[in-house]
Formats: sequence, C-alpha cells, structure tokens
Amino acid sequence: MSSTSNKNSVSDYNVKKRESVMYSRYMGDTHYAVNGNTALMELGSIPKFTGEQLSKNYVDVESMLRGIRSTNLEGPSFSATPNQTNLGDVSWFEKPKMILPDSFVHSLTQRPNYLN
Repeated sequence: MSSTSNKNSVSDYNVKKRESVMYSRYMGDTHYAVNGNTALMELGSIPKFTGEQLSKNYVDVESMLRGIRSTNLEGPSFSATPNQTNLGDVSWFEKPKMILPDSFVHSLTQRPNYLN
C-alpha cells in the first residue's frame, strides 16, 4: 500500500514554518490583552486590574505586605510606599435622564366615603 501523506513536501514545510512564526509572534507580544489606557468606569461594574496597572512599584508593596524580609537579620527591613498611578474615569454610555412625576396630592372630595 502506498503512502498518501504529504509530510515532506515543500508546501507542508511552508505551512509549518508559517505556523511557527505566527506562534512566536503571538507568544512574544508583551502588549497582548493589556490595555494601555487604564481607567475606571464611571458607571457599571468594577474592572479587574493587575498590580502593574495600579502602582509602579507593586512588587515592593506586595513583598512588604506579605512580610518578606521582615525577619532579615543581616540587613534592615524596608518600608515601601506605593507609587500609585492616576486612573481617570471613562463614560462608556450616556446616563439616562431621570424624570420624576409631580408629587401625588390626594383630594378627599374626589371619592367620598371610599377608604377614608
């Protein structure tokens, strides 16, 4: 029986090579799925942020909160203050205008002797 697979053809090699290049680009892209313009929503749900988006020295702050180097006997322990990034507000949609009706005034003369 003869083999019908084209595993060693030039076109198959080109396809595999292109897959490899595309995979390398995909895995090497550091900006994939990271928003460059981080902002809080004005109205809606609370977005999920990474530590990198909230503070510039998030690793030092997390190490201090977890107590890393707190029992260091050779050097002094450190106290990190967060360098927060300023996050602005973004409005994703127009807020609906709220229209309230006039206040209800019950007149006792409209339905006499009904529930009064």
